[in-house]
Amino acid sequence: MALWGQGDPRWIVEERPDATNVNNWHWTERNATPWSKRRFSDLFENMKIDSKRVECMIKSIGTMEGEATANNRKGKLIFLFEWNIVLNWTGKLKDGDNEIEGTVEIPNLSDENSIDEISIDVICKTSDAECDEVLSLMRSEGVSMIRKQLATYLDELRKEFGQKLILPTKDNTSPVVQYKETKSVSETSRIFQENKDRNANKNSGVSEATTSLDMKDTFKCTGDVLYSFFIHAPSIEMYTRCPCSINAVPGGNFAMFNGMITGSYIELVCMYAFVLNQKIVMKWRMSSWPKDQFSIVTLLFEQKDDCSEIFLNQTGIPASQVENTEDGWKRHYFNAIKMVFGLGAPLI
Repeated sequence: MALWGQGDPRWIVEERPDATNVNNWHWTERNATPWSKRRFSDLFENMKIDSKRVECMIKSIGTMEGEATANNRKGKLIFLFEWNIVLNWTGKLKDGDNEIEGTVEIPNLSDENSIDEISIDVICKTSDAECDEVLSLMRSEGVSMIRKQLATYLDELRKEFGQKLILPTKDNTSPVVQYKETKSVSETSRIFQENKDRNANKNSGVSEATTSLDMKDTFKCTGDVLYSFFIHAPSIEMYTRCPCSINAVPGGNFAMFNGMITGSYIELVCMYAFVLNQKIVMKWRMSSWPKDQFSIVTLLFEQKDDCSEIFLNQTGIPASQVENTEDGWKRHYFNAIKMVFGLGAPLI
């Protein structure tokens, strides 16, 4: 038998004033579902999103399905939650009378996803010029505000249930709370940096055989909005979560992902030109490619009745880099745009 004050900490009763859950060793659980539902209502209902021309409001929560629990195991807090939320919103032009209605779908708010990985899909029930303008605000500023409210919920969930699960010791001192590690807020820069480091020794300055790549994707927005995501610096910084330098004119240079993607614009056919579809042609390279080796990227934007399609053609890709390039376009451009601006959850 261990001496007094020694041995397995689960049996050191004197370390707890009431000998309850000694050293916070045993598994304890608290139901955070009712609190979460009340907090979602407080955070979202009557939330306003305004600009100079447009005013929007989250009117109500249409769907709130899921659960949340806070757990303590061996002094470590583990929060488990999974929610499917649908918000009802209305909006209008400030100088107009037509009220527009829509929904915001949040299907994957869970402990498995970081805040930036949560899909926020904004949908409008009608389709016209006024709807497009209102929808543009909801998919930019609205999505950003909703994501901030979700971050507030997660922070308050930890504060509300964390300290109550970790009990004080005999000296009435609260132990340091340890949280289960969660996914990084953004792994984009790290992934690109790892690729850069991995290929640093290969960058010999000698060009290698090249190949081409064709891709296609669909977005729930107008063609001009989709076009802007590739030339508008603030939008680019939102979905790449990195500083960028953009000079969107023919001959202008660009640098993204902390300089890991660079190039220049060759041709820009925008919505102000009287053409059916927009187009961007650019010289494009990754810093891990052989020195001075550029590819040519052509992006075509085609407007449909209820969505827009993007067609990518890229020539001059180093043969050894084509898979990384395709994965980069899909993960760090197309899927990132969908998740950040609420243009539809990406297909996995």
